Amino acid sequence: MSAPGPDPATTRPPSEGGWFRFGAELLRPDGQFDPPSSDVAIWNPIPPFRPDVPPVDTGTYPPAGYAVVPAAARTPLPHLARQRLPETAVEYPQLLRGPTRAWWRPILTLPLFVLLFGVLSILPVLVSLAYGTISGQRDLGVTLDQLSDDSAISEPAAYLYLNLTLIALIPAAMLSIWAVHRIRPRFLSSVAGGLRWRWLLRCLAALAPLWAVYLIISTVIEPPQSARPEHWITLLVMGLLLTPWQAAAEEYAFRGWLTQNIGAYFARPLVAVVVPAIVAAAAFAAAHGSPDPLVLADLAAFSLTASFLTWRTGGLEAAIVLHTVNNVGIGIIGNAVGGFAESFVGADTESTLISLGVSLLMYASAIALVLWQARQAGVERWFRPTMSAAPSLPPQ
Repeated sequence: MSAPGPDPATTRPPSEGGWFRFGAELLRPDGQFDPPSSDVAIWNPIPPFRPDVPPVDTGTYPPAGYAVVPAAARTPLPHLARQRLPETAVEYPQLLRGPTRAWWRPILTLPLFVLLFGVLSILPVLVSLAYGTISGQRDLGVTLDQLSDDSAISEPAAYLYLNLTLIALIPAAMLSIWAVHRIRPRFLSSVAGGLRWRWLLRCLAALAPLWAVYLIISTVIEPPQSARPEHWITLLVMGLLLTPWQAAAEEYAFRGWLTQNIGAYFARPLVAVVVPAIVAAAAFAAAHGSPDPLVLADLAAFSLTASFLTWRTGGLEAAIVLHTVNNVGIGIIGNAVGGFAESFVGADTESTLISLGVSLLMYASAIALVLWQARQAGVERWFRPTMSAAPSLPPQ
């Protein structure tokens, strides 16, 4: 004997929204899946609302106007199959867990990523040498070690080389994902399949004033120890034009490429978030080359903040803005006031407990601010595949 059904007078029609559960699968009345997922059955909304349609007895009484359809009866999703995207709702770190996922794909992506980055890094060398030759600051006989020497970072040719080389991470990450996982590169940006520019600009409007105050306070606490560089105007212009791309490139590599490849191994959403975030934090901190524990802690905290924002907003936009306002602000202060070379983290970089404490406070403030803006804007953090056609009602 089936359980008593809901009162039709109090049941919300599918056209008015609502959430309904069968087993472990959820399907919203607008035809989109929601987590968690299952291969058992789905709700099939019958538009418009039809209280005259008798419910199907499956042991769990469905809402009036809904029918239970076995998973095998789902309409195929050819547009998803072609893209190898997941067929159920997933968060950003699990976007590579599609129907064709395999254990070897993330492993194969690594050497391809390194190879592509190496090839793409040839162009920055040529461009930087050409610029140095034309401007008279470098000659063609310079070696790559001299061009990438930390002591030469105040020279425009070396600064140009650094930025262009890091920017090459973006195509390397996108092309390696597309070649191995066969998923369009735009899904490395967000669950929406591309950068959500309106959301990115909203994050910029929220975080830029906060970070301006932060950098001013930091400059007062620790004044620069060196004068502004000789070519500070050229460096300032280069920084304004290239630093946003450099910051975005690091996010695509550490919070995008690395997160999704590691996340593809874990079926549990929380594990797919935590493990890549820890690995990214360790790799990001180590990549900057400072052995100072406080510097490493600051860099790891920044990486964890960016990973958290990527997860909770479903894309890299907030992390890119956070990285951009930090690096651009530091570059402006370093060129206008002084300490440009000191602003780059290297083997000799050290920090203090006060600086680390201020950084942690600002990271927490950035998280709170971005999450508040995300709620206000209704930012989607889930990838939700849509059905190509609604399944038909089974015969009664």
